[in-house]
This record gives sequence, C-alpha cells and structure tokens, in this order.
Amino acid sequence: MVHQHFRLVQPFTVAENVALGDQRDRRLVPDRALLERRVAELGEQFGLAVDPRARIWQLSVGEQQRVEILKAL
Repeated sequence: MVHQHFRLVQPFTVAENVALGDQRDRRLVPDRALLERRVAELGEQFGLAVDPRARIWQLSVGEQQRVEILKAL
C-alpha cells in the first residue's frame, strides 16, 4: 500500500527511507554503498529512478511519491 500522505523522514536520504522498513538486513549500521546501489537498481528496474543519495526535503512531490512506491516494492 502506498499512503496518500507521505510517510518519509525528511532529513534522511532516499536510500535511508527505503531501508527503514526492510527486515532483511538487521545490522545496526548498514552498508551505505550497497544500500544505495540496491535502491538505484530497483528504481531502474521499475522505471522509478531517483537519486538514492538525495535528501527527501530536496525532492519534488513526484519524486517523493516514487520513493514511497520503491519502499513498497
């Protein structure tokens, strides 16, 4: 489900927001480069490309919506 009102942490990056609900990697400090690569690949795979290093507050509404969709995927 993609919420109508975004549930994103504004100061975090795209990759950090996507990782927040991911239960697969339970390390306290995730591998940032690997995480950014995975988010970029996922975005490319589904045609939802967005810079994984961008801060949420820097993104347009449309880009924030893409992040919410990537979180769901």
